[in-house]
Amino acid sequence: MTVILHIGFPKTATTSLQRVFSDNRDAFSDKGLLYPIVDSDFKQRYLKAFLSKPGAPELKINSAIKKKLNDVKQIVAANPGKHVLLSCEELTNSQSFDVRAPLLSELRKYLRSLSQDIRVVSYVREPSAYYLSRMQEHVKSAGGIVPPEQFKPDFAHSIEQYEKALNAQSIVRPFERDQLIGGGILSDFLHQISDLVNIDPSAFDEPKTNESLPAEAMFVLDIARQSPKAIGKGVSYDSPQSQHFWRQIQRISKQVGATQKPILFESAARKAEMAASDDLRILKSKYGITFQPYKSLAEPAPTDPLTSVETILPVNRQQALAIWGIFTHRANKAMMP
Repeated sequence: MTVILHIGFPKTATTSLQRVFSDNRDAFSDKGLLYPIVDSDFKQRYLKAFLSKPGAPELKINSAIKKKLNDVKQIVAANPGKHVLLSCEELTNSQSFDVRAPLLSELRKYLRSLSQDIRVVSYVREPSAYYLSRMQEHVKSAGGIVPPEQFKPDFAHSIEQYEKALNAQSIVRPFERDQLIGGGILSDFLHQISDLVNIDPSAFDEPKTNESLPAEAMFVLDIARQSPKAIGKGVSYDSPQSQHFWRQIQRISKQVGATQKPILFESAARKAEMAASDDLRILKSKYGITFQPYKSLAEPAPTDPLTSVETILPVNRQQALAIWGIFTHRANKAMMP
């Protein structure tokens, strides 16, 4: 029996993949692959309890998490011979956690209590495309843009820490449609473990990736953080309210016809690639991974940007200001007595 640990980097269809395994876990179990669900969270985020916060004196796992981990053990024990898939995006969050091999010893102990055979699977992206996707996600819950020259994907370092800590076979794949076997994340993932389980991906719907935020929506989300008085109140950073906020902006974007996928300026793409140069070198030399060149926009960024979003990608200001106008009108109208 093998434990397959999927350390899902953000914006590599991790959630979509997890949902397929969760929704169809009985069918996968019949084929010899367990995807244990022990609570209402199909993303198995209890696994992040094995990560330490920077500067934390010691790892502390509370009783509720310990129960979930024990429940996983019971599911595995009740299904001898079946392989186990664990998938958690937070395991690669090197911004919030100290992801270093010596600090992953408790995770190693736990996984080895399930099986001595452990594999690590991860997907990585072309740096410029990855940077843009992360910034699309960033503006949903925070103001401002991380300058591309300061953004490091940290792919190679994170993968190396898990390889060292778990002494595990590592499978690293490029998250690029033309390089995914079968053209999709599920078919590619199942191919990587086909020596363990023989599962036909065509029996399941290929996961859909999240809808892309247009540049104009990113502009409005950013400017709303800068000018909260324009909508009569501050913009909450609380997760549920933040999600409601950006979804409102996305709906209005569609109403005004702002639906195109954003593209980075050539200068921003080049800076993002340079910041990831170490990652690119290691991914190529160690795993044989290369990416198609990012198709950026060969024109200069505006000299008078209204928001930081405009420093990295072109924005149709007419559409963006139309979205902003509709949103602020509705927000202020809703606050009227």
